[in-house]
Amino acid sequence: MNIQVNTQQIELARLKAVTTRLVNDLVELSDERDTLITVDGNWIHIDFVGRGSEQFNLQLSDTYSIQTRINYLTDNVKTLSKIKNYILECLAA
Repeated sequence: MNIQVNTQQIELARLKAVTTRLVNDLVELSDERDTLITVDGNWIHIDFVGRGSEQFNLQLSDTYSIQTRINYLTDNVKTLSKIKNYILECLAA
């Protein structure tokens, strides 16, 4: 049991680090003429200029189970990666 808990804690820490890296990459790619990205505490706001916007929590609080937080961060990593790839594709076009 302790081994699984430690493994889950390691996975949670890894996902937090990946999320932070992706958020930093997105902020660097932010351009007020195309895609404006701001971070306010635990929230990220992405404004696709003239196309809509998205806003969500980057991670859940410790009140949630570790597995729920891992699942949430896994989904966020996927979403942030898709957004990053979209922005990079737009820049390349």
